[in-house]
Amino acid sequence: MAACAVRNRKARVNKNKKKSWRKHVDIKEVEDYLEEKRVEEKTGGPVSEKPDEALFYLHKKNNPQEIPDPGKEKSWKKPLRCHDILLPNSAVVPPIKPCQRRFVSGKKNRLRALRKASNLKKKKKYHEERTTKEPQLNRQVSDPDIWKDDESNVKEEDFVTYYNEITRKRTPKIPNHHYQKPSLLPPIEVPHPGASYNPAFDEHQELLQEALTKEMKHEHEDKKLQRALKVNLCEPEFLQKMWLSEMSQGLDDVVDEPEDDTVEEQLKSSYIRPEVRKTKSKRRREKERKLQKKKSDEEKLKRKRDHEVYRLRSIKRDISSSEEMSKARQQRKQQMLAGKMYRPLRLGRYKFQEQDLELNLTEELTGSLRSVKVDGNILEDRYKSFQKRNIIEPRVRQKMKRKYKLKRLEKRSHRDFK
Repeated sequence: MAACAVRNRKARVNKNKKKSWRKHVDIKEVEDYLEEKRVEEKTGGPVSEKPDEALFYLHKKNNPQEIPDPGKEKSWKKPLRCHDILLPNSAVVPPIKPCQRRFVSGKKNRLRALRKASNLKKKKKYHEERTTKEPQLNRQVSDPDIWKDDESNVKEEDFVTYYNEITRKRTPKIPNHHYQKPSLLPPIEVPHPGASYNPAFDEHQELLQEALTKEMKHEHEDKKLQRALKVNLCEPEFLQKMWLSEMSQGLDDVVDEPEDDTVEEQLKSSYIRPEVRKTKSKRRREKERKLQKKKSDEEKLKRKRDHEVYRLRSIKRDISSSEEMSKARQQRKQQMLAGKMYRPLRLGRYKFQEQDLELNLTEELTGSLRSVKVDGNILEDRYKSFQKRNIIEPRVRQKMKRKYKLKRLEKRSHRDFK
């Protein structure tokens, strides 16, 4: 069987896209031409533009034996190959890329220039000092005598404090408020003269009046709290209203349909008026009005600034009044801080409650110390005094409450016992 001759057909490809065009088009001739141009630029330009002196030289001697060899003549004057490699081989000037600096404001540039100038001055001064300073070549180096008496005034206390700091024996510095009392109230208050076992009538009545006002105040607060927490559920009017609301549930489900007039009114109210566009003349007039107003405001501000010169007296008066106000504010603050030292502060969860006044009624006064009725407790009085003077926080006695009830069980041995 004869072998069929196979033709080498050229592959047909699409060149309708840039990618396929680049892939299947032969650009070798173009690349060779560009490479030739690059070599010509590196060697001093194209041959057609070079002068004759660069391409040929004139030989004037007839003897062919005396023709000098340009490659070997004066070979010892040529630079070495190792140095020749380092020289630039291209005649094309290297392109200089512009430095892509970010935009820096003029103020930053000025600051940078001032900083550079100051650094240059410092360097110059430092070099001048180094050059003017005489070298100390013949300097005698000697070890100091540690046992020699030093004439400097060194106190013994400094060595003691240093030793205590190193050995951690020195006590830390105690702050000034450590010794300050939390309150300026006296530890034992002088009782009212009406609390005596044989008081005067007026003083005793004054003490009774004070106790009465305190008791009325407490009673008023209790009543106010009861009124706030009271709910009048058992009143007949409230019960009647509740009964009516329960019995009338489900009767008001039918709602009357709105009439046609109401529907039309609702539609009219929901109608939105279309926005009227402004004409060019109207916009121009508004713009002129705004510019005129801005100009008048600037002129007014300028006039006001010019007249500030004539307000020196009033400005001084305002400054003096503000200084007086600040002084008065400082005095009030000092008085407030001083007043805090004479009243109990909120130290914990509970507020301080004043102790009830210890007094005897008019019928209980006997006139003798032996038969007087004992009222109050010394321990409670001291405890309240500590709370009032901010030494301990106010506390309330907590009652012990069981979470679960106790269970009672009968043992078998006790159950059968009779």
